[in-house]
Amino acid sequence: MSFSETVNAACRFYAHATIEKRHAETLRDVMRQIIREELQVFGDRIVKWLMRIAFASEQAKLLAINILKFVLRLARLDEKTYLTLVNESGHQARRNVLSDTPQFKDLTAAWEKRGKEANTTL
Repeated sequence: MSFSETVNAACRFYAHATIEKRHAETLRDVMRQIIREELQVFGDRIVKWLMRIAFASEQAKLLAINILKFVLRLARLDEKTYLTLVNESGHQARRNVLSDTPQFKDLTAAWEKRGKEANTTL
């Protein structure tokens, strides 16, 4: 193999390597953009469903509160009994969810910690 053939082969190798490197960098950037766009679309979809769940949950809660108020009026019980029932049911619901799903304990603790930190910085 002559010197010119060796240099020619080296130049071709360098050119191909440079093209492949540029292609890999471009591909990486394109893939990151695609993933970013898909995550945005997924986030929009999940927010839609979470909002629907939140609205349905709030509606069910309001109906239950109105029924409880009505029943307590019929039984001629005072406002203190109503507040005690509502507060205790909230605490019991929290205990039930956390005991049924232990993974939520860490998530809830982190969420509450962030909330307390945000309140102290205000």
